Amino acid sequence: MFKNYKKAVLYWLLLLVLSFCFFYGFFQFRVPAALLLGPMIAAIVFSSFELKVTTGKPLFLLAQAVVGITIAGQLPVTLFSQLSTHWPIFISGALFAIFTAAGLGWILSKSALFPGNTAIWGTSPGAAMAMTVISESFGEDIRLVALMQYLRVICCTFSATILGKYLSGASTHIASPHLDLLSIRSGHDFMWTIAIVGLSFLFVVKFKRPNLAFILPIIIGIIAKAPGLTQISLPGFIIAGVYAIIGWNIGLRFSRPLLRHAAKLLPSVLLSICLLIAVNAAFGLIVVQWAGVHDSFPSYQLRRS
Repeated sequence: MFKNYKKAVLYWLLLLVLSFCFFYGFFQFRVPAALLLGPMIAAIVFSSFELKVTTGKPLFLLAQAVVGITIAGQLPVTLFSQLSTHWPIFISGALFAIFTAAGLGWILSKSALFPGNTAIWGTSPGAAMAMTVISESFGEDIRLVALMQYLRVICCTFSATILGKYLSGASTHIASPHLDLLSIRSGHDFMWTIAIVGLSFLFVVKFKRPNLAFILPIIIGIIAKAPGLTQISLPGFIIAGVYAIIGWNIGLRFSRPLLRHAAKLLPSVLLSICLLIAVNAAFGLIVVQWAGVHDSFPSYQLRRS
């Protein structure tokens, strides 16, 4: 018993060190989602060597709730007023992205390379974290969804940076990420945020509704923000820990056979990502010329050096 305990502690220490090394490397090269990708890659390495570490389902559900409340905090209260003013552009752009991605996902799913509707979730537009977490609630393979989503995040980030530099002449670069590990906006906001996360988690566990672990905090958080009751506030170390938990949970599910299968899927996935980026970029150029977005939304323009 004691020997197994020592082995588990050793494995966790190794996983923590390896996760930090991958995170730091991604962070230095400005790779997006380094907080999640670092632990996920470290966990995949652990799985490839068949080292057994577990995180537990309740902890994963709690992590989803925290991610949900952080997304609620990032949504501006003025979002709906902006949507009402420029709704044709928002709706046309969103529908085009959704149908294009769904079409590519449907084609991939018909190739029999992906189980079920995994390819559709993997190509779905939106926040990569959100699509990855929600996909599991619908019974899809969260590992392959994460692979597709985060490859797209990386490809989109670097392609947008390159295009921004060469098309606009601006000295565009990927901004250095910053994460304040300790500070919070106010004790009042922090307590409200923790209360929303805790109540959402208890509801999900008591009524056995894991599919709401991510969505429920977003809804409650937006409702609490709208009348000015509170603002979402969490210190960086909690967010970093939550991303690590989700990254480990995904990565530890990989196995050597699945990694070999993922390697075979890589050319198809990269081709679909490049096609999706190209089609949406073409649509974006049309919107810029047709709707004058560069004039209507000056805050989105690239800053010239």
